[in-house]
Order: sequence, then structure tokens, then C-alpha cells
Amino acid sequence: MSKIKGSTEENDVLFTTKEEFTIAFNKLGYSEKEYLQFMEPARLVKVTLPLKLDDGSTRLYTAYRVQHHLYKGPTMGGVICHHNYNENDVESLAMIMSIKAGVSSIPFGGAKGLIICDPRELSYREMERLSRLYIRRMYEIIGSSKDILTSEGQANTQMMSWMYDELSYFDKESAGAITGKALEIGGTYGREKAAAISIITTLNETLNYNKRELRDTRVIIQGFGKVGSFLAQYVHQQGATVIGVSDSYGALYDEDGLDIDYLLDRRDSFGTVTKLFKNTLKIEELQGKQCDLLLLASEQQQVTPIQIENLDASIVIEVTNHSLPMTNMPSINQNELFIVPHVLASIGTDIISYLEWLQYKQGLRWSEAEVEQQLKKRTAQSYQDVYELAIRRKVNLRLASFMYSLRSIVEASRFRGCH
Repeated sequence: MSKIKGSTEENDVLFTTKEEFTIAFNKLGYSEKEYLQFMEPARLVKVTLPLKLDDGSTRLYTAYRVQHHLYKGPTMGGVICHHNYNENDVESLAMIMSIKAGVSSIPFGGAKGLIICDPRELSYREMERLSRLYIRRMYEIIGSSKDILTSEGQANTQMMSWMYDELSYFDKESAGAITGKALEIGGTYGREKAAAISIITTLNETLNYNKRELRDTRVIIQGFGKVGSFLAQYVHQQGATVIGVSDSYGALYDEDGLDIDYLLDRRDSFGTVTKLFKNTLKIEELQGKQCDLLLLASEQQQVTPIQIENLDASIVIEVTNHSLPMTNMPSINQNELFIVPHVLASIGTDIISYLEWLQYKQGLRWSEAEVEQQLKKRTAQSYQDVYELAIRRKVNLRLASFMYSLRSIVEASRFRGCH
């Protein structure tokens, strides 16, 4: 396989994503001429945001909006506020969003936004001004039929509500272009639970396909932040034995089971808990411990690259992106290790944003129960579709997810006569 033009580091996230695209396109049998257009974004906008700080000074921030492809309708994706992300990161995430949209059967292309900043250094009012500045610079490419912004990380309900208000000055029909906003101004029920619902539905589908019961499962969870601690609480309440957890400082392990209620009570706001104990393990040591289920829930930038051969688990669910390499994954019919990728397990927030957009388009508001039903149904159907493709083509679930999505994108471009 040839290296991607312009990439020099094999651990570069954009290089890795493009390699995954190439593997999937080759497996589908497309020629280089057919898929080269999908290896670069349809649109990449870079702007400077001159933010006036509370002390009267001005600081310049760099921001991006990347739209991967425009063949299946508008694009959709979150806005990240992070000081360690760069242009390659946001381009990679836009490509990954195309895969997640395809897996979820959402008729959109992938997109992603980035404001390079550390939100912890900014006041409430500074964050408001920065949010509004982003919209002022990007409003021409945003719209309910152009590009839909979704909440993600620091881009919470309040930030999305500011963006919605600012966009309304430029576009009176802007409600559908900003999702994740407050319920009172057109948001939807169920957003707080969306990620959890998709992960739990995926977990239950995985156990069902592998003929296992959660109450008889020994679980290790890498990452004990918001998502990891929630998963620990859920599997513990369902009768599973959590024998290991880790955070960014180390890992805890007890073959008889950890006291999850105690750990949940003592963890800090960043999910750190290992500092309370003297006898801890390295994260790499925990990864090598035998378990039935390994949940990879660390943030992307905190995950140490894991070698497949070192894992001693029967089932691995990748809750966060790029925890595992695609190239060395076993195929779905190799029963020694069953791996569920992030692009299949964590689609809840993407589905909920699509549902919010759909409710706006139809002039409806569904109840929380209706939204939850839609989330579960769509997640389960996505899992079934990708699983069946993996079995039929004898590939792993991650490659099957890419193949499932990319085939529909290429065919959409063909029907539109874009080749």
C-alpha cells in the first residue's frame, strides 16, 4: 500500500484515517480514479477569530470548518474547542463523521469544526463572544440544507444556543442548522442519554451475537471519565464483575471485582481515581489482564496504541476513536477476539442530531420516549447491517463499517454523475 501524499508520520491521525479509507475502497473493488475524490475534503475553511477579552485586550484564535463530501445531502458534524487539535485532526474527524453518518443511514456527508482554544482559560462571556465570532466567520457555509452543526465536548447546550442566536441574524430559517441547542429554542429531548443509549444497545447486541449474558461477564474499562464511569455503573448494576479500571495516571485491578460504588463516589471531575491508591498498575499491564469484555473509553489523545496480540479479552468495544489499529484486527469469523469499532458503537449523538434536524423539518417535537425508541431502533439496525456485511465479506466490523458507508457515498456520486 502506498503512503498518502503529504503524510510523513504513520501515527498521524489523518494518515491513519486515509489508510483506512484506502483499505476499504480496495476491498470494495473501486479503482483509484473512483475514490481519490473522497480522500480530500470538498471544502476546508480556515478563519481567524479576533476575540476581545474581558480585560479589554484582543487575542487571535484559529478556527476551521471541514466538509468531507456533498453527495448525499447537507453535511453534519460537531464543533470542537481544544488547544491540542490541529487541521489534520479536524479533517480526519470530518472523514470519520462521513463513516458514522453512513453506518447510521443518515443521508448527510461528514463535517467537523474546530476552534483552537482552551475553554478553561476563558470566562463565560468570552466563550459566548468566541461562539458568536465562529458563526460570523462561517455563516455562509452553514444552513439547514448546507451544513448542520452539532454539540460535542465543550460545545455544550449553551454554546450551541449562542450559535443559534447568532446565526438567526443571518438566516431566519436557521433552527435546523444548529443542533444540541436548548429545548426551549428548538432542541430535542433525549440528548443527554443519546451516547449512553447507543453504547448500551451496541453492548447488548454484541453480547447477544456472542451468546453471552452481562451478569456472567468479567469487565475491564479503560478510561473512567464521564463515559467510562457511566459504563462501569451500568454493567455493575446489571450484575457484571468489573475487575479493572484505568485513568490517565494508571490502573486498578482486582480479580475478585472492584468496589464500583466507592470508586464512583471518590473520583474527581476529570475521572481520576487511581491517585487514591498506592498499589496501581500501568495501563499497559491492565490491557494484558484476562477478561470477557474490554471497554476502551479513554479520550483519543490519552490512549496508548494497543497491539492486538497483547489483549486477553474475548470482546472489545471501542468507545472512543482510533483506540485500535484497523490493519491488524482479526476478521469477524475469527472467534478469538470480537472487536466493535467506535464508528459503530458511538453513533448516538450523531443520530440524536439528525432526529433534532428531522423534527425541525417536519415541524414536530417527539416525546423523550419516542426519541429513545428511535435511538435504540436505529442503533440496533446499524449493528445488524454492518454485522451481516462483515460475515458476508469475512472482514472485521471496523472494515465492514467503512465499506458499508463508502459504498453508499460512491454510488451516490455515480448516480449524480460526479465521476
